[in-house]
Amino acid sequence: MVSNFIAAAGFGTRASQVLTCRSPLLREATQPCHDFFKLRDVSVERACLYGECRKLMTVPIPSLRKEKYFLLSYYQQRMLAAALDPETSVGFHVNQTISWAVRITPGVSSRTLRRAFDQLVSRHDSLRLRFVELGSVWRAEVLSTHPIGLIIEELGEMSEEAQRKAISERCADPMTALSDPMFEMRLLKFGSGGDVILVRVHHAVIDGYSIALLLEELLKHALNMAVSDSPLSHGDFIAHRSKQLLDRAEEKEAFWKEALLPFPEKLNIGRTVQGLPDLSPLNIGKTNTLNNVLTPQASAEVEALVKSTGASAFCHLHAAFSETLCAKAEQDAVLVHSVVGRREAAVASFIGAEMIEFPLRYTCGSGASWVSKQISACAEMLPTTALGDDTPMGQEMRAKTKDWMRFLVHIRTPTGRFSTSPFRKVFEEAMAGKISLGFITVERIDLSKQTDSGFELQLNVTSTSQGPQASLIGDATSWRQVDLQKLAQEIEARVQPA
Repeated sequence: MVSNFIAAAGFGTRASQVLTCRSPLLREATQPCHDFFKLRDVSVERACLYGECRKLMTVPIPSLRKEKYFLLSYYQQRMLAAALDPETSVGFHVNQTISWAVRITPGVSSRTLRRAFDQLVSRHDSLRLRFVELGSVWRAEVLSTHPIGLIIEELGEMSEEAQRKAISERCADPMTALSDPMFEMRLLKFGSGGDVILVRVHHAVIDGYSIALLLEELLKHALNMAVSDSPLSHGDFIAHRSKQLLDRAEEKEAFWKEALLPFPEKLNIGRTVQGLPDLSPLNIGKTNTLNNVLTPQASAEVEALVKSTGASAFCHLHAAFSETLCAKAEQDAVLVHSVVGRREAAVASFIGAEMIEFPLRYTCGSGASWVSKQISACAEMLPTTALGDDTPMGQEMRAKTKDWMRFLVHIRTPTGRFSTSPFRKVFEEAMAGKISLGFITVERIDLSKQTDSGFELQLNVTSTSQGPQASLIGDATSWRQVDLQKLAQEIEARVQPA
């Protein structure tokens, strides 16, 4: 099984080195690296089917000449607008800094991590981006080297409380789209207490999916493991997206008009029913979170529905969430903002800002199969300019309803290359606690200051080893913890088999 996995992962001719190496990542390495691959029962065949890798890998992307300056993506333009004018109504919240920290015990070699960092930023030009104004036009500039490099701090022995305070202090100042750099990494050395790798990056540079890819590759470089795939440059990504925007433009606009019109009435629930102002970058504050929305029994029932219907867990939970919103508002349709994992092989390994977000119009009683059909159709019609702020369609949608920016359904499990990586399980489970990789202990540190949700109500769908799971995040002003618990019960009731 290990040899098959090595081949599928693309470690190539260096596989034998991986199986016999002593890790330079650690101060004391007494166990062979191949024990790492025993930590998970990996079925490559199943993983490929899960991520639709075979289908995805047939999608080519042209390799274009790398330049110094590039156009901003539509997503980055909106990020920049929010940075230039914090009071602008662009649907973004104030703090767009992603902060991510892991503790590695027994510790990390400074020289090894510096080498791994240099290899990482050399391969991925998105990590060397900054936004500059050239005349009256803003562009993304790709720097030849990272402006500050890996920051190493020898902090010595500290209590756990003091360590958390030190980490929090380094996350206090939010980045903006005008920060230079927009990506930084620190190695905080706490003596016998282990070391912490702290990553801070602005959302205009990378997305959440990229964080896992970034950490995967960082550890591979540190462990002298081969990284065989050719990274997609920011310039190539922009060229790819620009071409997609122009292809079949009229057909795409016609599709979105049919899919979304007529726009549903504004939902009178949450902030609206309480007479609170619309969400804006200035009034997004504290949130309440309800994890593990589904009971083990409900999770098993969702899995059974997936097998019997062919629609994914995401589609079933999306439908249940939308049905619940319709019932609460006593209307037959709702427009919900959706973010789905990467669906193209071309961007499966891209460390950068690749946001696939779109509204889905759900009609009461349509069910999971209807959501599945819409997502499939949307995959063919994305990206599109039809919903842009400067288009009649986009302007009409924002004038008549802001609900699609109030509610979010998000699938957090990515598709593509990362679905076959051993590091996927590592970092998914590290988010909830501590895991052991043979002689290495990796612990995700819960940072008190995270990127605000930016949505009144958010449903995150996750694939776990125990089955599908979900979490609810609500604007604390309008969604108390007890409200989220009631909502979770209603959602769960709607995914029960008939």
